[in-house]
Amino acid sequence: MSIVSAMSSFDGRIRRRTYWLASTLWMLAYCIVTIALIEHVSDGRWLDEAYGTELKSGRDMGFVSLIAGIAFLYPGLTIAWQRLHDMDWTGAWYLPVAALAIAYGVLQVAGLTGSLDQETLLGKTFFYAMLGAQLLSIVVLGFVPGTDGDNQHGANPRAGDRDM
Repeated sequence: MSIVSAMSSFDGRIRRRTYWLASTLWMLAYCIVTIALIEHVSDGRWLDEAYGTELKSGRDMGFVSLIAGIAFLYPGLTIAWQRLHDMDWTGAWYLPVAALAIAYGVLQVAGLTGSLDQETLLGKTFFYAMLGAQLLSIVVLGFVPGTDGDNQHGANPRAGDRDM
């Protein structure tokens, strides 16, 4: 399965190599779009030291992260969904991970996470829950081998060759 297919459909299975390539491309595109949005929101002042203190409120960053996150939600979900299919799991197992990330972005925009210097307990709780869920998902999706042979989600994506 191609990387583009991995980012555009919830059907089928992808192997670990495709997961890593698609995830790397997805993250690179996400970072580029996020930086472009920060540049736009800050009118080009985001690298100025004085403006950096304004960004510490977290609201600008939360807004930018939330907008970019929503824009990149679909391809991120499809990559994880298909990788979970390769392990013969339902893709819905990834929904709590995505929900935590979206909830944290909403809390940032609402100003409920505090600032970068002084984060609230709610902000810290959601941040570390989100970070833990993301790290666990990277380990599971990136390192756990898929099921051998065909499964209920489709043909073996590794048929005829060896995975990493």
